[in-house]
Amino acid sequence: MPDSLSPRASAYLKSVAEWFAKAQIKAVNANMSRCIDNGRFEALKPFLREANLEKRGFTLWRVTGNILIEKEEGLDNLFFPLGISETGITVGDKTLMPYDFLRLTMEQPLSGKLDFLLVVIPEKEMET
Repeated sequence: MPDSLSPRASAYLKSVAEWFAKAQIKAVNANMSRCIDNGRFEALKPFLREANLEKRGFTLWRVTGNILIEKEEGLDNLFFPLGISETGITVGDKTLMPYDFLRLTMEQPLSGKLDFLLVVIPEKEMET
């Protein structure tokens, strides 16, 4: 089951999604681009603080096709989709509604057009 954000964290994440729509990105392959905008640290600071994730690594991604979200040994990914509709999206066997997020404990295929935030945490931290 997906986890949900607090109303305040949700509002901050909405601001991140709006900012990211205009941010500078760089393609890493045909279906995936990463945010390289120097303003990303300031744009994400309120959200990361509210979600108690300030000291974690993060990346903003834009997907336009089929990808695989990889998992590094000893680390998990917190997956925060940005700007999804009220009908939600399906990731694996889970349906995420706006401001839901998933802890990814294994590689995850993803398909479609989507912006998202990945925050990296140790496997043992924030057990759900």
